[in-house]
Amino acid sequence: MEAKEKDAFVLETISFENFKSYKGRHVVGPFQTRFTAIVGPNGSGKSNILDGVLFVLGYRAQKMRQKKASELIYTGKEGRMEYCVVGLSFRHGEDKIVVERKVTSAGKALYFINSVVSSFGDVRKVILDSGIDILQNRFLILQGEVELISQMKPKGNGENDGLLEYLEEIVGTNKYIEEIGRKESSLGEKIRACSEKQIVVDIAKKEASVLEPQMEEAKEYLSLEKDIQHRKLGLLLSRIEEKRKLVKELENRIREQDEETAQERAELESLSGEVKQLETRRDKLGKEREGAEQERMLIGKELKTAEKEGYQAEEASRVEKKKLKRAEKGVEELRKEIKRHDENLKEKEKEIGELGEKKQVKEAELKAETEKKEKMESKVKTKMAVLKKEQGAIEEKICDRKDAVKMHEIQKKKLEDEVGTIEKKFKSVQANKEQIVSTKEELRAGRERRKKEKKKLGEERERLATEIQAAEKTSREQRSAIDEMNARLKKQRSIADTHREEQKQVTALGNILKEIEKEKLGGRLGGVYGRLGDLGWIDKKYDVAISTACGQLNSIVVDGTETGQECVELLKRRNLGRGTFIILDKIQARPPPGGCVRHGEWLADLVQTENNVFRKAFQHGLGQTIVTDTMEHGVEIGYGRERRRVVTLDGKLIERSGAMSGGGRVCSGGMRLGSRTDGAVGGEDVERLSAAVCGKEEEERKTKGELCRMRREMEKIEQSVSDIEAAALSEGRRQKENEEEFKRISEQIEGMMVTEIRRAEEIEQQSQKHSDGIAGLGVELERLLGEAGSVQEKMADIAGMEYRKTVSLVRTLGDQLFTLQERAEKISAEMEAAATSRKAAAQGLSGEELEREKTKERADSADAAVEARHRRSKELEEKKKEKDKAAGGYKREQKKVSEELEEKETKRGRLSQSVHEKGKTGEKERRELETHARRLRECLEDCEVLRQSARLDEEAAAQTVAGMGAEGVERLLAEMEARLSAMEPNLSAIEEHRQRQAEIEGLCSSLGELEQDRDTERQGYDELKRRRLEEFTAGFSAISRKLKEVYQLLTETGNAELEFVDSLDPFSEGVVFSVMPPKKSWKTIGNLSGGEKTLSSLALIFSLHHYLPTPIYIMDEIDAALDTKNVDIIASYISQRTSAQFIVISLHPNMFERAERLVGVYKKQNNSQTVVIDPQRLCFKS
Repeated sequence: MEAKEKDAFVLETISFENFKSYKGRHVVGPFQTRFTAIVGPNGSGKSNILDGVLFVLGYRAQKMRQKKASELIYTGKEGRMEYCVVGLSFRHGEDKIVVERKVTSAGKALYFINSVVSSFGDVRKVILDSGIDILQNRFLILQGEVELISQMKPKGNGENDGLLEYLEEIVGTNKYIEEIGRKESSLGEKIRACSEKQIVVDIAKKEASVLEPQMEEAKEYLSLEKDIQHRKLGLLLSRIEEKRKLVKELENRIREQDEETAQERAELESLSGEVKQLETRRDKLGKEREGAEQERMLIGKELKTAEKEGYQAEEASRVEKKKLKRAEKGVEELRKEIKRHDENLKEKEKEIGELGEKKQVKEAELKAETEKKEKMESKVKTKMAVLKKEQGAIEEKICDRKDAVKMHEIQKKKLEDEVGTIEKKFKSVQANKEQIVSTKEELRAGRERRKKEKKKLGEERERLATEIQAAEKTSREQRSAIDEMNARLKKQRSIADTHREEQKQVTALGNILKEIEKEKLGGRLGGVYGRLGDLGWIDKKYDVAISTACGQLNSIVVDGTETGQECVELLKRRNLGRGTFIILDKIQARPPPGGCVRHGEWLADLVQTENNVFRKAFQHGLGQTIVTDTMEHGVEIGYGRERRRVVTLDGKLIERSGAMSGGGRVCSGGMRLGSRTDGAVGGEDVERLSAAVCGKEEEERKTKGELCRMRREMEKIEQSVSDIEAAALSEGRRQKENEEEFKRISEQIEGMMVTEIRRAEEIEQQSQKHSDGIAGLGVELERLLGEAGSVQEKMADIAGMEYRKTVSLVRTLGDQLFTLQERAEKISAEMEAAATSRKAAAQGLSGEELEREKTKERADSADAAVEARHRRSKELEEKKKEKDKAAGGYKREQKKVSEELEEKETKRGRLSQSVHEKGKTGEKERRELETHARRLRECLEDCEVLRQSARLDEEAAAQTVAGMGAEGVERLLAEMEARLSAMEPNLSAIEEHRQRQAEIEGLCSSLGELEQDRDTERQGYDELKRRRLEEFTAGFSAISRKLKEVYQLLTETGNAELEFVDSLDPFSEGVVFSVMPPKKSWKTIGNLSGGEKTLSSLALIFSLHHYLPTPIYIMDEIDAALDTKNVDIIASYISQRTSAQFIVISLHPNMFERAERLVGVYKKQNNSQTVVIDPQRLCFKS
């Protein structure tokens, strides 16, 4: 510690020369390295010492209560001096630094470091390097500045700093404020630049979009013109080629169809066998699942029993632990009592030793005075012989009476101690009885409460049992109805499908769909299902929503990649434009998660389809889109914790990225509405039956869900009843133990009433006797003392005045010696009583420790029983999980077999229908083959005639119309020529659009650079704010913890803390200083009394010293508003718990009495003088 103080940076002395009230040169100090107090009357110049420190540190004269620096120079009767100098002498280890400032009467200021002229910057650097905080001036606290802390607002208002700014300066996070402001301004400018550039890009894109229709029209005109010239050349040759291919295709198709029919018949027979096997497998799995469920239920019942036993074992363990805790508490109290007796005996022994020493001194003095008295008596021996004999007799009686009084007092003290022990024992037993009565009442109330809960649960269980039976019955009826309706639906669907194939016709889908449908009907293109919007239907309510959200409703659905490529080649060959295809075996669609959506529904689940295969296509097109009624609900879902794609009924769309669109022209009509009405014969019946089956299945699903819910609820009720029964059993056991304890204590109290109280009455009577005896002896002692005094007066008259003084001194010494002897005997009696009490406590401790060990053994046994019950419960839970897993496996396997069975049944129905259809189709195609063969011969004859009449490039012509029928070519040529004549294109729009696109790409590139720059700026801005918050929060927490510790240390029972006004944004509202003075409620520091404000502010100052120490603190009358007690606390804290150098100006004795060095300030002839006192060495310096 001494080495640490030697290396510390300390202020040794302060020198003044003609500064304010100090005339001439004065050296104040040296100051102690820990705690120095400056004292003196008001007006003596104490505060001028602090002004001198401010002067050297470069403060303005206003801070030192003067208008200008020259006014700081001493002014006396002879006028103002020429200059003033103040020097601060610092020591750092072996190094010494002297910093001085000189001001002349002309106002010129000079700074010196070790007598060398320097600048204020050099002085400032030296002070800062030493660790003294001259930036926030925490080392210097002037008069009234302590209260300024308590008057700080949570946050500054621009002119004055608040508590937030005060703490930020100390923590050091204020260095980020200016940079954050610059970053925020820069970020705003970059955001505005991005917005402006985005507007320019949008305008350019809008202008380009205006040119797109003109460009497309020009391209279409040129392409159409070229196509017409080629198609006219190959029209005739195309007819012949088409007929040849058609005849060949029909021949191949008839042959393939015959082979497929034979193969399907064989497959049909195989499927029938597989269906039978699957039905057997499904029934077997159902039985195994039921067996697993039964085993699971049995294990569940056994688990409930084990849990009940475990609860009982835990209750027993809790009771034993409670007893063990009570026994340990008793042992601890007895140990404390024994320790207290030991300490008392030690103190008494020490006091007896001190009394013995005093007694020896008094005996020596008494012996000397007695010998002196006897010498005087020997001179008048004859005259005093009679009186001396009479005096001896009286003194002997006085001694006897005093001994008797002493015996009475000792016996009375023993009786009073015994009464105190009886009363303490009686109160302890009575308190135990009251606690048992309270516990008994609590158990009774708990028993009544559980009885009501059990009754209520019983009623709920009966209600649920009735509802479960009704739900099971309803579920069976629904399953029976579904099976019946499925059979009818299967039959009706077979009839309706046959009619629908015969009645199918081309819909108005546009040129692309027409040609693809033609190829499909002609058998040249398979696996095309049609336009996505026509493959399902939805309620009219959602027309606008699905037309807006699903941009692929006009896409064509095909089964595979090969089919899609064939469709693309068809579009290229016939120059039909572009088309979008959905390939079912390639798309990866995720179905909606299911479950209820607050304020919305999954849009894909609202689409109805004839075939579940198409649902995958709709899920691909819609994704996980939610439809809502209003935009408010859409914003709530779209920008919620799980961002979703949302569309409203009126067509407003929110993407997962956060982009929002809508408000323009409403998009609708993308899908068919309502139920399908365009089916062939029997379609309405099929749809009606299908919807009815779906409805019934939905009802069945809801019923089963409700049934599962009620069963789970029933299990919970059963568990609750079991828990209540276990708790009741445990409480019954506790009630029994409580009653036995109550009975035991009642008997103990009755026994005490008979014995202890009777003993107390006897003690009271004996004590009264002793009191009476003491009173009687006191009266007699007074009489004897009077007689002795009379005899002594007579002897004094004979012997003279000197003898009288000697006798008086002997009597006084005798009385003192008697008092010492009496005190020693009283202490011996008290030691004997304490030894007796200690012996009794030691015996009680042995008994308590034995009882504690027995209780501990019972508690350990109870804990072992609890652990065994827990292991058993865990084993049963594992078995239950295994059975649950097995039952789930059977259920999944059964479901899988059922699905496979349903699939096989469906496939078998399709195969059977296919075999029947192919038989009819084969007969029809044979007749068609004969017709086309005849027409081919006619075309060949016509072509020969045309070949002879004109010269044509047959190869080029064939390529232009390859794959199209003659009627299609003619119709297409007519349409193309009509379109060509109707078109009025702007052929320059193509080049203009290309230039516009190049311009947009340049703008987008520039926008991307701006956005990247903006994002980089935002990251820097966010990082600065994060660092400021983290660093300030860390420092704030450390200061707040230390503040709580220091305030509790200063006030013993008080509390204080710093807290954010707004915990979410600490820098928005600032920091509040809350204090709870001893025996008072929480208040802000502004609502405290003056002394409480000062004490709280000092606690904060000491906390800041702990967080950011400074080696020196100079304080001016910080204790002005404190009472004596609090001044003493602050002084003790400074002297004992701080490691810095404290120089404190104070007028309170409690402050400067604890100082390690005192500096006194006084005035003599209008000149301040100082004197330094070292209380440790009692050395004075002037």
